[in-house]
Amino acid sequence: PWARAQTAVNWSNVSGGSTPFTTAGNWSGGVAPAADLTPNLGSFGTPAQPVSFSANRSVGGLVLTSGAGALVFTGNSSAVLPLGASGITAGSTTGASQFASNLFLALGASATFTSSGSTNITYNSPIATAGFGLTLGGTGTGVSSINGIISGSGSLTKTGTADWRVLGVNTYSGGTTVNQGTLLVNGTGALPSGGNVTINGTVAGAASLQINSSAAQNIGALTFGGTGANFSAANTLQINAGTTTLGGTVTFDATNSPLGAAISGAGTLALGGNRTFAVANSNITFDLTVNSNISGAGNSLTKTGAGALSLRGANTYTGGTTVSAGTLYVSHTTGSGT
Repeated sequence: PWARAQTAVNWSNVSGGSTPFTTAGNWSGGVAPAADLTPNLGSFGTPAQPVSFSANRSVGGLVLTSGAGALVFTGNSSAVLPLGASGITAGSTTGASQFASNLFLALGASATFTSSGSTNITYNSPIATAGFGLTLGGTGTGVSSINGIISGSGSLTKTGTADWRVLGVNTYSGGTTVNQGTLLVNGTGALPSGGNVTINGTVAGAASLQINSSAAQNIGALTFGGTGANFSAANTLQINAGTTTLGGTVTFDATNSPLGAAISGAGTLALGGNRTFAVANSNITFDLTVNSNISGAGNSLTKTGAGALSLRGANTYTGGTTVSAGTLYVSHTTGSGT
């Protein structure tokens, strides 16, 4: 089957007057983008102004071109904007645009939100993944933020060097993956409760998940490395605030991971039960290093795998420590847990 080529339709309303998305006269050629997930992209290169939605409207994607002003996409608290695979792309000099909380975004296909240059885009809109994958990418030096709640059965993936922040109490169920750059959980934001997390640098450089939120985090399994891992990538979970509770096994996959992985930061890593750290051998001194303090009243830590696990925090879990395979290093004066 053949795929229809996408065409950019340019927004031509530069007066800042009536700005409904569906008004034909607001677009070059006098025709608004088709209400379809495939053929048309809405392209905006105009001065700062609102773009309003009063009813549901599908579009293949949105492009905020370089030089566009600070655009505000607004709804009426019931309007839904389903997006196709092209997602939303911000140009390198786009103004500090935002999607208002009264406009609901929905994925009609797996899509990417892309950040470029120094652009900062704020997504206050709730985002329904509807079973599709949402990728946050780009090479921007600014930090784009998703303040709305990401929901549905889809996944969240971070690619590219641009930093992205999530600040909502998210509920999507397809897991969180960081393949490049930094994904920050800020404010009172939270990753989905019980959701699996994978930090797997697929290009050279850092792949990092940073927890800066004051809200408690309750994750499922935590995996470092895996399919597509890059030989020169460093994988890190940085817990800078609060407590992150483990609901599953911590795994270090040694495939193409000679730089090892680390869990660091002043926050606490809590064992949400008896937990296993399965650490493979990547032929370095420490395959997985845990600098953060580990807590967990009555819960135990079991080390498996041929690799080396280094515990460097003032750990307080009380269920005991078992080494079933490989090597466990303990370097803090208060030991590995009691």
